Amino acid sequence: MNKNLLETYSNFLIASTKSAHSTDLQNITDSKISKDSVYRFLSSGQFCEKNFWLAIKPILKPIEDSNACLSFDDTIVHKPHTQPNEIVEYYWDHTINKSVKGINILSCTYQTKDVSLPINYRVTRKNKVITDKNGKEKHKAEFTKNQSMLDMLKMIKVNKVKYRYILTDSWYTTTDNLKYIHNNLNKHFVCALKSNRTFKFLNEDSKQFRKVSTGDFQPNEVYTLELKGLPFPVYLTKQVFQNGDGKEASLYLITNDEFLNYDSTIKVYKKRWNIEVYHKSLKQNCSMGKATVRTVQTIIGHLFCSIYSYVKLEKLKMKTHINHFKLKTKFYLLGLKETYSRLSDLKTA
Repeated sequence: MNKNLLETYSNFLIASTKSAHSTDLQNITDSKISKDSVYRFLSSGQFCEKNFWLAIKPILKPIEDSNACLSFDDTIVHKPHTQPNEIVEYYWDHTINKSVKGINILSCTYQTKDVSLPINYRVTRKNKVITDKNGKEKHKAEFTKNQSMLDMLKMIKVNKVKYRYILTDSWYTTTDNLKYIHNNLNKHFVCALKSNRTFKFLNEDSKQFRKVSTGDFQPNEVYTLELKGLPFPVYLTKQVFQNGDGKEASLYLITNDEFLNYDSTIKVYKKRWNIEVYHKSLKQNCSMGKATVRTVQTIIGHLFCSIYSYVKLEKLKMKTHINHFKLKTKFYLLGLKETYSRLSDLKTA
């Protein structure tokens, strides 16, 4: 991989405030870096999981902590004007409750103290063609997001990353995932649970399985119970809060850490919010959805560089104690100041 181009292009993605077009990079470097060289770089096919790990490993190792948390979640980068391919497809965006054309990315972030570092990610590729019951061809991903999460956990184990907790929302709280975390990794999880999951209290008859939503769970309590299909007990807490519309809602959290009480369970799970901030920063500060690349290879390359741009901002945050959004504002003001200074020096008739 061309490390000089990686550094230059990632800096360009941070500096850009609108579209991240390779022609703009060529212009601001006075053609020292041509748009063709950028295209060749992005389409080189070197933007793989191994190279990403090699890029972030020197940053991760000094901050590793045996009490750190891993958070898993996916996000959709909207690409309404890009022709569909195996990466750019239609997905359901739960944040706006409708189907959108875009790129779906599953990420794993490493959270310790005030540092949130992406250590792995997978781009959903709908490269499998199936025929539905009506005889219509559809594109489907070869691997589900939950299968991808398991693969990422296996790779994290191979890389011997230190951590204690795995945090996910209810989408990733599958029986297979929980079994693997508990039995194969010997790690703790704190996960949200769908209200339609079935449970029974310990020592109850198997006929007593019922939906979580029907359980008489009280806030500020911890309940020991058995989830259907799970061969070990979990500890459930119920958090009651108000939605944005003022309506009361409940969040069910489960963990396999018997030493967590209600308050500490909530405290650990709140750390998962950092992956939402990560997604927001990727889109607003790292030009993730602003590139004009079109082919599968160049999109993969751009996404890699965009996530690497986030890593660079996180390094700056660690050094300056200024968050990404304030850093981006500072960079923008520097550009305005330079433009204003040059305009002031111009002689007008």
